[in-house]
Amino acid sequence: MNPLRPKPTLPSLPGRVCLVTGGATGIGLALTRALATAGAHVYVCDNSPSNLERASGDLAQVPGTASVTFAEVDVTDHAALEEWIAKVHAERGRIDVLVHNAAYIRWADVDEMSVEQDHTPGKRHPPRAHPTGHRHPP
Repeated sequence: MNPLRPKPTLPSLPGRVCLVTGGATGIGLALTRALATAGAHVYVCDNSPSNLERASGDLAQVPGTASVTFAEVDVTDHAALEEWIAKVHAERGRIDVLVHNAAYIRWADVDEMSVEQDHTPGKRHPPRAHPTGHRHPP
């Protein structure tokens, strides 16, 4: 292998249908960009309209990312998450990849948080926010 031409980190994904929760910022946005530039149809949900708008503008500048669709969805809202997944499935007929990147983070000073707040089960991934449990039509 030529060290000046590294092996790609993602396989070619033309036509694959990918869902990314929490995909409008940070790692989620980087994964969205990587999947899209690898040829996938990427569907991104996030609960922040301003983050979705910013991500859409950022990705519009990146070649090869034309097939990215953004939706405002709070993954802790079971009905909204179910509706989003069903809509993507109805549009594309399948879902090939799921990146569950959405997380809940409490922003507070440590000295202002109780022990219970700091050790809340499911703080990173709320228990109801697991899209892998959602079924889509065959």
